[in-house]
Amino acid sequence: MFKLAIGLLCLPMAALAQSEISFPAADGVTVFADFYGHAGDRRRGIILLFHQADANAAEYGTIAPHLAALGFDSIAVDQRSGGNMFTGTNRTAAALGQRAPYEAAIPDLEAALAYATDSASADPIILWGSSYSSSLAIVVAARHPEVVDGVLAFSPGQYFSALIVADEAATLAVPAYLTASGTDEEMAAVAAIASAIPAGLATVVDPVAGRHGSSTLIENANPGGWADNWRPVEAFLDRVAP
Repeated sequence: MFKLAIGLLCLPMAALAQSEISFPAADGVTVFADFYGHAGDRRRGIILLFHQADANAAEYGTIAPHLAALGFDSIAVDQRSGGNMFTGTNRTAAALGQRAPYEAAIPDLEAALAYATDSASADPIILWGSSYSSSLAIVVAARHPEVVDGVLAFSPGQYFSALIVADEAATLAVPAYLTASGTDEEMAAVAAIASAIPAGLATVVDPVAGRHGSSTLIENANPGGWADNWRPVEAFLDRVAP
């Protein structure tokens, strides 16, 4: 079983619209994040949003409100491996005084999962990653199937020297959504990971017009495809958290 390794704040999650939160990772690093509350009377679940390289929680400034309108709480996390893209500041990396390697962010993902596990009651918990963090989201989902109900990976790939994503994906036990920008290189990376996932669990979407990572769903970043790319995402969420 997944053990809660941190002392958690007790937030009335459905009562909040947007607020800054923080929680300690297992190694003592303070992880900063933004919480977005769901709209409507019923919460369908909670989605943990992880950014791409050199970025921060601001990557989800338009995505999280869209998820709120669909009935989901979400937590957009500043992993310790990140920077100042999307006109935001990575608070976790700034507090550390350095940007950590990609793999070093795993405790941050697990800390967010522990936080959500404490707050979510019986509601589904879904992991969502962008670029390098989409691969880490698959890894964490595979390692903690008892508390994760699904994972969405936007532009996953083999971004690491020692951690083999396909090996981790082979142990996945929850539904996974995989997509990318649509380039041959990115879709080949998606295919390599999807082929390792047990049969029946992977949904692979090759967009007509895409962008790298979660930017594929941002209007300003992908004006020609963002709306179309939301449709299969919403269909996947309808299956995982109806």
